[in-house]
Formats: sequence, C-alpha cells, structure tokens
Amino acid sequence: MKRYILIVLMFCTVVVLHAREYQHGIGLSVGTFYGISYKGFIFPVEELALQVDAGIRTFATGGTAIYRRQEDEGTSWKQTTLDFNRMGAYDLEVNPNILYQRPFAIKDWGTVSWYAGGGTSIGFIREDTKALLDDGTWAFLGDDELLRGKRMRGKFGLNAIGGIEMHFTGAPLSLSIDFRPGYGFSWARETEHYPKRKMYTHFFDWECSIALRYCFTPVKREKVVF
Repeated sequence: MKRYILIVLMFCTVVVLHAREYQHGIGLSVGTFYGISYKGFIFPVEELALQVDAGIRTFATGGTAIYRRQEDEGTSWKQTTLDFNRMGAYDLEVNPNILYQRPFAIKDWGTVSWYAGGGTSIGFIREDTKALLDDGTWAFLGDDELLRGKRMRGKFGLNAIGGIEMHFTGAPLSLSIDFRPGYGFSWARETEHYPKRKMYTHFFDWECSIALRYCFTPVKREKVVF
C-alpha cells in the first residue's frame, strides 16, 4: 500500500512541475516600488525563477543612524548614535531575488501560483530624509551642519520575499503581488566639504508591490488532478 501511495505522490509532483505557462516575463511594478520588473525561469530546476526589479522604492521605516567625525589629524573618531522611529525615504535600487514557485490551481482562465525566496538590494538612498526621533522631534538625516554635500549614499540590503501570481491563459499576461521584509544598510560618501565625517544607517527595509508582466515563450500546460 505504501508503494502505491508513493507512486501517486511522485506522479502528482511531476504534473505540478510542468504546470507553469511561460519562460520569461517583463513589465511594470507599482506599490512601494515603481519600476521595471522581470521574471524568468532560467535555472535547470524548473521551479526556480529569477525576479529582478529596478526602479524607485518609497518606504517608511525605523532604524538607527551613526555619525562619526574626526576633529583633527591624529585624534580618535567620535561617534554619535541617533535612533529614529519612522523615516520616509526614496531609494534608487536594483533588487534581484531567487524564487521557488509552485502552482496550486489550474483553471480554464489560467494558473495560480505561490512563490517564496530571498534576494538583495543594491543602489542609493537619499540622505536628506526627515525622521521621527525617539524624543518625539523630527530631524533631517543628512543635515547640512553634519554632512553637507552628501545627498546620496550607497545602500545594501537583504530581504525575504513571498507572494502569489496569476497567469492568464487568454492573454500573455501575469499579475503578481508580493511582500519583501528585510534589513538595509546605507553609508555616506566622503566629500571635499567634510572629509573627516562619516554616517551609517541601518533600518528595517521592506517592500509591498504589484507587478503586471507580458509573458514570452509559452510552456505546455498540464492538468492538475490533485
């Protein structure tokens, strides 16, 4: 009996692996991320996909800013830590993710799939962003007094991702929505105005977006019985 059950489960798994309907898709993303979105099943394992989003992220988050300064040559660095509860930011970035995607329903009108994975974000984040501090006051991260001329800074982040996607049989389109919680780190670049001052920021880095993509390279559909 166990052998028959195992054979049935293996058969169902094979059917599911061949249920996706396209090879590549490209379109637009809106939400907290505005830009171009690409998804492609380019790996030897058919359930794995690469999703790359490039554009502008808008988000509000909390975190910590660290200012470091050196008054004179030979003196030690002085550090100030500034916690903030809320920060609204604009982020120019590229966010690649590797996903495990698997359909759970195939209808006459299309396929519904869930996916999960993780990735990284690389780009720039604006520094003159207003933040709500722990003492209830608002301040600019990147105030001219502290970091004059440093209006953009490098940004690196790690994130998880989970979402759902619908591919429509009657049209070469897919619609997806996902949430990406993560951790971000940014740093100020040195300028000629203040070469002895540095700033670092680490914060909760997240995104929630909807993407509509045009799909290329159709893949043969299979009917899911279970």
